[in-house]
Amino acid sequence: MGVPPDPLRTRVEFLGTLPPQEQRDFLQAAVRSVDRQLKEILRDTQRRKLKSGFDYWTSRGAMLSMYARLRWLRELIKAMG
Repeated sequence: MGVPPDPLRTRVEFLGTLPPQEQRDFLQAAVRSVDRQLKEILRDTQRRKLKSGFDYWTSRGAMLSMYARLRWLRELIKAMG
């Protein structure tokens, strides 16, 4: 299967082409966007947990992926200083 394509990860690869302030602006906007999406996924996951079946597990997988993405972005921001 391998690692799936990820447009955010691809954009981060090219951050070095931007001035430092634009790099920080981009990353801060990405954190806000991921955080907003994560809140929606959390609500959806809680709703789906009340049902049975694989819908819950699909939503939980999305939730865990977004937690990892948010952590990765915060680590990157911290590493940049």
